[in-house]
Amino acid sequence: MRQVFIILSLLVLGGGAIYQSEVKSKSLPTPQPILGQSIKSEPQQQHQAKETTKTQVQQEVSSQIEPKANPTIAQGAKAPAFELPSMDGTRYKFSGLRQKALVLNFWASWCGPCRMEAADLQKLYEKNKGNVDFYAINLTKTDDLDSVKGFVDTYKLTMPILFDQDETVAKQYQILAIPTTFIIAPNGVVTYKVMGSIQPGVFQTELDKVVKAKK
Repeated sequence: MRQVFIILSLLVLGGGAIYQSEVKSKSLPTPQPILGQSIKSEPQQQHQAKETTKTQVQQEVSSQIEPKANPTIAQGAKAPAFELPSMDGTRYKFSGLRQKALVLNFWASWCGPCRMEAADLQKLYEKNKGNVDFYAINLTKTDDLDSVKGFVDTYKLTMPILFDQDETVAKQYQILAIPTTFIIAPNGVVTYKVMGSIQPGVFQTELDKVVKAKK
């Protein structure tokens, strides 16, 4: 008997792929994302409907996951230390105090919401990389390298891509849904956490706060 992760992928606006820990005697195949139904309406109504759906999904995902989250990695807590290899062979280490703030984004190439936020994440990286480091941590145990490389090429990601090959860091950070993204201040404290696709405007505001606080 061994403990494995069952991956339930919710490809919906603003949603995330939910992780549930369960004991199984046999290994399970990696599930594929479930395509959400599209909303058909006039352009303005369609936009409003998508925004409403996005909010509802985020609330639903949060209500299912947040009560289970480890409070030691909630906002205001010290972020766990780790060291991981990257796609280009460089090893990246986080151990607390550092010169810049740090963004950690946990993702996988099969994750629909991860694809939806990838372009926004890259734009945020390009805009803030002078003041903030970004590490995109791939859950490599549930992914494959060809798909990861394809994802990086498709969205032209230039931030460091780290490989969490046995999900050690994902477990440290209690990742129950992807994408999950953290902002960590230079003192090693988590200042912001979001499960599901990021909202670029809100995320930029949170980055500005942590950069301004350092100054």
